[in-house]
Amino acid sequence: MRYRLSLIQPFCLTVLLCFFHLSKAQQSPFQVYTQDTIHLKKVSYRKTAAYNLDSVMIFMNYKDFKKEYHNIWSIYNRGMKFGRKAKKKGGYVNPEYEPRYKVIDSFYKLVRKQARGADTIYLSQAVFDPFQVCPVCHLIPKLLEKGDCAIKDELQVRHFLIIRQKGSGSTGPSTAASGRAYFLQGAKQPFFSVLDGIL
Repeated sequence: MRYRLSLIQPFCLTVLLCFFHLSKAQQSPFQVYTQDTIHLKKVSYRKTAAYNLDSVMIFMNYKDFKKEYHNIWSIYNRGMKFGRKAKKKGGYVNPEYEPRYKVIDSFYKLVRKQARGADTIYLSQAVFDPFQVCPVCHLIPKLLEKGDCAIKDELQVRHFLIIRQKGSGSTGPSTAASGRAYFLQGAKQPFFSVLDGIL
């Protein structure tokens, strides 16, 4: 059974994040893969969102970032309303859901406030890691595939050539997953990986 990125809901965002962290611990997250390159464009934006992913900083159009973050916030906001109704009726509510919503909501408000007076908004994945959520995990691979972002490494060196692996690997006795991994040129570990499907 396959899941398209556009259909992944909050639960699967956790799966995405776990896959991302698993991939960073090894040279390639796949047992079988093909490899090619992506050339990033020389982009510049009127307003920029800079998102830190441990070893790289990804710069993107703030409009794209704002739209994506709003979509994630809306999903969790609706989930919170549903959870409150379920709780009143004595139904089960995932205890991890509210903390995730609170961190997403607090930074949603902070980002909107900062955007009023700054040309560049800075945000780090490290803020969301304890809550196992990644608010831009859908957006980053889309931008990479289009070459519509800028990337700098830890030494602030800008990279225009990205190595892309597409592959699959076993995740259990009778299950497997497919996805993509993105590397800086010469790097042994991917800076970002995305789960495309569960086979």
